Amino acid sequence: MAIKVNGTTVIDDNRNLVNIVSGAGSSTDVNGVGTYTVAHDTSQSNTAGTGYKEGRTTAGSNLESRGIEGGAISITNQTTSTSGTTGLSTFVNNSFSSNTSLQSDQTYSGSWRLMTPAMRQAGEGSSNWGPTFPGLWVRYA
Repeated sequence: MAIKVNGTTVIDDNRNLVNIVSGAGSSTDVNGVGTYTVAHDTSQSNTAGTGYKEGRTTAGSNLESRGIEGGAISITNQTTSTSGTTGLSTFVNNSFSSNTSLQSDQTYSGSWRLMTPAMRQAGEGSSNWGPTFPGLWVRYA
């Protein structure tokens, strides 16, 4: 006997999977359930050295989009976008290039789960600089 979901056969009488879309249940739309982003959770502690393990959850409204940071490079403040829209910025918090960030003005909704360790502020020196570690987040609802 075939098995149907919402009136559509998904397992036929010969026990074959049918009408199954590759990647079913996930989306490739930005902010869709099943998508990923690299971001800081603004509700995390910003105390130097306070990090979070995988599994932390947060509301999408707490996520601040960040690029994966590459470390000590020479970069100047600039804004650009391959799609011709505004909202993408690169900035150096002070004269130390190791504290460079890339972020956008993308907003998120729904519920998100942290898939990697993350830390908003690592060891801070006397010049008020320190590396940050944004996390990889997946939207689950």
